[in-house]
Amino acid sequence: MSHHDSLKEKPIKPQRPPERLPRCTSQAHCFLRRKRAYKNISQKNSSYDGKGGRRRSWQEMKRKHEERRAAVLKGRCRAGRGTCYRERRKEGARSEYVREQKAQQKSKSIKKTCNSLVRMAERKLQKTSKNRRKTRPSHAVPPPVKPPSKKTVSFVIETLKKQKREQAKQPGKQQRTMLDAFQSQRKDAFFMLISTVLSVRNRDESTEVVARELLSRYPTPQALASAPLQDIEAIIKPTGFFRQKAKNIQAIANIIITTFGGAVPQTMHDLTSLPGVGRKVAGCVLVYAFGKNTCIPVDTHVHRISNRLGWVATKNPNQTEQELMKCVPRKYWKNLNDLFVIHGKTICKPITPSCKECPVRSACKRVGVPTRHEQRKKRSKSRHENQ
Repeated sequence: MSHHDSLKEKPIKPQRPPERLPRCTSQAHCFLRRKRAYKNISQKNSSYDGKGGRRRSWQEMKRKHEERRAAVLKGRCRAGRGTCYRERRKEGARSEYVREQKAQQKSKSIKKTCNSLVRMAERKLQKTSKNRRKTRPSHAVPPPVKPPSKKTVSFVIETLKKQKREQAKQPGKQQRTMLDAFQSQRKDAFFMLISTVLSVRNRDESTEVVARELLSRYPTPQALASAPLQDIEAIIKPTGFFRQKAKNIQAIANIIITTFGGAVPQTMHDLTSLPGVGRKVAGCVLVYAFGKNTCIPVDTHVHRISNRLGWVATKNPNQTEQELMKCVPRKYWKNLNDLFVIHGKTICKPITPSCKECPVRSACKRVGVPTRHEQRKKRSKSRHENQ
């Protein structure tokens, strides 16, 4: 190290500014805290004000501090009262305004969340409506329709009659209902009544076999009333709901003996008073056993086809019967059930109707029938689910 280098002035380290005397704010409003800060600064023997301004002596700083203390005692300064000026201002003059603002913000936020929830629900409904099948199922209620004209009704019924006559000429293609077969065999009213009660919630093919077996063993109301209940249940078990049906048909036999003198009643009111007998069963007995045209027996086939044709717009068979009696001429009441049941079993099926083979397609509005594209889409969806 040379002498020349030793003569060079050493760089002066920048002096660290002392802690600034705390102002009268919310950060340091306590007088004791200011006093402690003043002592710390005075012990360092520094007069730098910390703002880059002029230097002051500790006496000047003390004087300034005393002035502040006097201001606190006199009440000019709010720092020494426990709360800062801003907090007191909020609690004082502006407190009501602040409360109103908060209430408005809260109501806005609630309204916003409600609107967002409504929008989310609408989007969800739109998605589900897109995914849902556009056509109505067969049991759904279509929009109100105008009653059909007599010309349309007569065309449909006469066409179905013609088709039935043509099928009867061809061996092996004749379609007959159970009650129509019993009518042609001249079965009595009691036979018709019991077989119709057994056909509820069951297919005609199995009901016909069971009814023949039961009534060949107990052909009269007296024989059926005195038969053991267990034997009746064992015979009619294939029809379903056999325990309740066994109780009903035995009670029917007893009521016919005690109340109606052993003969089947011939009015709708008396028939519906029997256990297990509704308007459909009573109507079948009146039409097929007694040949009366006082009502239209409406089962699931008649209800479905009437709604598909657009003749009625109803929810249940009872409503369908009342509407059909208004729009169908009385001369067709006896034939309507038989024709529609055969048509519903062969062509106008519940799920996949054969509309190409339908002889009355020109007069059918096809209410609730899915289109070909929708049927294909449903088949592909079920195929994917099975895989």
